[in-house]
Amino acid sequence: MQRIIIGRGKRLFINSSFLKLKSLDYAYNATSYSSLSSITKGRHQYQQFSSLPPKVDPTAKRPNKVCDPYGQNGKPLSFADAVQKLSILDSGWKLCCHDGEEEEDERVKETPVDAATDGSSEVSSSSTVIDSSAPPRLPPFGLENEYYHQNYIDASRFASIVASVAHNNNHYPKIILERRLMKKEKAWRVVTTVQCYTEVLGGLSFHDFHIAMMIDVEVSREHVQKLLLQL
Repeated sequence: MQRIIIGRGKRLFINSSFLKLKSLDYAYNATSYSSLSSITKGRHQYQQFSSLPPKVDPTAKRPNKVCDPYGQNGKPLSFADAVQKLSILDSGWKLCCHDGEEEEDERVKETPVDAATDGSSEVSSSSTVIDSSAPPRLPPFGLENEYYHQNYIDASRFASIVASVAHNNNHYPKIILERRLMKKEKAWRVVTTVQCYTEVLGGLSFHDFHIAMMIDVEVSREHVQKLLLQL
């Protein structure tokens, strides 16, 4: 089959199949050229990006006298300071110590306020007293709490809430979601473990206790309470 094309006063007899092949060839070449140009442009942009110096995060290195974002002179909170801060949190939070013990030890005692002799006017249910005669303890390396759930779905929703708190405050605890075998109860439990720590300090900072308090606020909400299993 032939098609007659009139151009500039002349008749041209061109096979229609030949036109189709030429048009397909042109379309393929145009696509190939477009893809090649986009790849070349992408490589150029990548080379420009890779040549830029990396941004330095001040919280990714150990603090010093010049840069101290935690205000602790580059040192973690001592055991005594951590125990004092522990009293402002809800029950369930524990200090993770290097010797494998938690915050319940012989040096930590809960005494009523009326038994204190320092004349403090602060109103609280109890005050923490540290036995100074006991040997000094190493600074704790973490602040931990465990939450139990009915199922894995509730646990994942709770973990998302904790992750939102961490993201909004720019301080990130470790979140562990697991199905744990409780040997005493001889039953399986879905547990979310939240461990707050400041890695660059090798221990705890005030930020960790702030995050723990913010998590306590979220836990007290009614819709979050539905995600937790009260044991």
